[in-house]
Amino acid sequence: MKVLDKKILTEEEVKAMESINNINIGPEPVEEEEKMGKANESFLIADKLKRLNSIRNSKVYTIKVTLENKVTLDGDEKSQERISRAINALDPKETTYWIDSSGKPQELTREDLKKALKKVGQKQTEIFIEYAQKKAKLLA
Repeated sequence: MKVLDKKILTEEEVKAMESINNINIGPEPVEEEEKMGKANESFLIADKLKRLNSIRNSKVYTIKVTLENKVTLDGDEKSQERISRAINALDPKETTYWIDSSGKPQELTREDLKKALKKVGQKQTEIFIEYAQKKAKLLA
């Protein structure tokens, strides 16, 4: 037994106190600073990647394409799905009404929609290539 501040400690309490006093408090301060620096760098890279993703998504969301007949269509991913479904449902010579990017109905052929989908795909690919290049540069 041992007396600490006028308190009598049991053997278990003494051993516990000794083990607490013998705990290694961690790596040298320099190692700790290096770890903190790497953590901050990782956080900054993750933050930049989030912003890159957001910019990419915003660009995809605002894709518009203009057809030869001067009709402009939205080309976001939801619109791409709708265009694709319409192409699959239409017969080759059939037409359908489509709401253009200004909200006006336009009569379009299956071929018009196929051309629009192709243009949209090309624009989206350009956006994703730009994103991939910027991401690779950031992670290099």
